Amino acid sequence: DFSPIRELMEKLGENGIRIGVVTNDTTASARSCFRMMGITDDIEFLRSKESNCRKKPNGEAVRQFCATFGLKPSEVCVVGDATSDMDFAHNGGCGYAVGLLTGSRDREGLEKHGADVIYDDITALIHDKKLFPDG
Repeated sequence: DFSPIRELMEKLGENGIRIGVVTNDTTASARSCFRMMGITDDIEFLRSKESNCRKKPNGEAVRQFCATFGLKPSEVCVVGDATSDMDFAHNGGCGYAVGLLTGSRDREGLEKHGADVIYDDITALIHDKKLFPDG
């Protein structure tokens, strides 16, 4: 059941939060996942291993995302489940790095690599006070 993910995407969109995905996977695989979850239309920016972009943890994709939407890196939140995602956030100068325990489940590693907050899974983001200060 991906309804909690769709609910999160809807809330992000309603709050004017742009959604991008940076993955070391293929574009086809990423898009297949988006279709399966019913969030294809919510993803406004995608960088994959085929993209003309240096791979994570290099922060180039953050700079491309910022250029696309007229944002400063400090206005960007990166959400990820690996220490390389936290490194990516910091290498890109992002203002907020959210760690998830759905991948490696490495809380200590996520903390050491600079996660500002750590959640059990992505659905907890819907209650994040930094992303949604008004609830």
